[in-house]
Amino acid sequence: MSRYQEIANDIEKDIIEKKYNRRLPEQFDLAKKYNTSRVTIVHALKILQNKKTN
Repeated sequence: MSRYQEIANDIEKDIIEKKYNRRLPEQFDLAKKYNTSRVTIVHALKILQNKKTN
């Protein structure tokens, strides 16, 4: 599994568990949390966005 898919799964789990209030943290903060680039975070968020629209 790719890193961005792992991050997408983790963010989705956190959303389900209501670990975030109304909004997700900024991309920069997520990149810091997962020790990765902002580009990887953007890719992970796109996966979640596409999942939501399907």
